[in-house]
Amino acid sequence: THAAPATSADSAGVIQSAVHPPAALLVLAPPRSKTHWPATLQSLPVEFRSASDDAEQTATAVQQHLATPGGRCVWSTAQPFAAHHATRGLAGVVAAHLSRLDDLPAAVHEIQPNLIIVDDQRWSTHALAQLVRGWHNAAQRRSPQP
Repeated sequence: THAAPATSADSAGVIQSAVHPPAALLVLAPPRSKTHWPATLQSLPVEFRSASDDAEQTATAVQQHLATPGGRCVWSTAQPFAAHHATRGLAGVVAAHLSRLDDLPAAVHEIQPNLIIVDDQRWSTHALAQLVRGWHNAAQRRSPQP
């Protein structure tokens, strides 16, 4: 016997169906990061966009992306504290500010973020790519398999 695709209601009352693929993981970072983006990540559902210097404007774009089912975002910025502050109180945003890659498992376990903010001055493009792959893999392990 096969069950019908699962649906769930989130806190806003939006019905999500397992039939629809989740949104791509959005990476907001300085344009130079895209130039060095590893080819190994091209197979992942990742959308890369250049981040604005305006934290409030970028926070609005983040919130819009996170409103899609399964939406997640990594925001690499030279002003991570301003970015985190700009997202406080935005509906549907659960943000974690990571200082290092080793913090990812604890953040995922403790708060299940849909937004990860990192300091562009402290994270190399390689480390950012490792973060994206690690978060993607963690999400795959947490997702119910058909």
